[in-house]
Amino acid sequence: MAEIPAIRELEMAYKKREESCSCVDFAQSAKSTQLQLILPIFRILHHHSPYISVFDTIKERKPHMSRKQDPLSVEYILLGIIQKQPIHAYDLSKILNTQEELRIIWHFNQSQLYAILDKIEKNGLIQSKIISGDAFPFKKVYSLTDRGSDMFQKWKLEPVQQPRMLRSDFLAKLYFLKDEPQSQFSSVIEKQIAICEKWLLDYQKRKDMISPESLYPKIVFDFRIKSLEAMISWLRECIDMISNSKFGKEL
Repeated sequence: MAEIPAIRELEMAYKKREESCSCVDFAQSAKSTQLQLILPIFRILHHHSPYISVFDTIKERKPHMSRKQDPLSVEYILLGIIQKQPIHAYDLSKILNTQEELRIIWHFNQSQLYAILDKIEKNGLIQSKIISGDAFPFKKVYSLTDRGSDMFQKWKLEPVQQPRMLRSDFLAKLYFLKDEPQSQFSSVIEKQIAICEKWLLDYQKRKDMISPESLYPKIVFDFRIKSLEAMISWLRECIDMISNSKFGKEL
């Protein structure tokens, strides 16, 4: 398969034109009062959305620059899959929708997938090229950049820093850690247990400081404490399951 230089050149020219367009320029060129009125709403929607929205093509941006954001766990999942081999968006979608191990963590729809791919490409974590193929005359194939590979490896080996992320990010990390040596798998879990124990100690201290008359705050912290205790117990069971199974690679 060979890259099509002419198609790639056109694609880059389109991106360059798109990146040089701002909301203000777009509104002035359209000379539309209605558009000028709703542009602030576009900005608000985009600011609160975790993905690049349909309004991305008219949002305000500096020429030839895109805003860098820390990837979300869903974006790291894509980085991990793309790292294995260069892949077309359609094949990526098939993996996400057919592999049960991924489906129990995240659900992707087609429009969401393309929006995330566009975002992480603009942030320099992946790159694409147009190639010729057998089934399709031209298709865009994605691969990781060095920056994307480094960020994925760092994310995979770090414990999460917020309790709420145990139900999303940490489970996503475990999916990719299963292909690593068992010692590395266990090491990440042990680090996570240590962090959870610090959270637990903090919650217990804060609960002890609550006045006897404040019933509701005690109920809230009791819930958080018991949830963390259950999570720590589960993490320890994970280490036992790993030690007594063939899950993960052996050194």
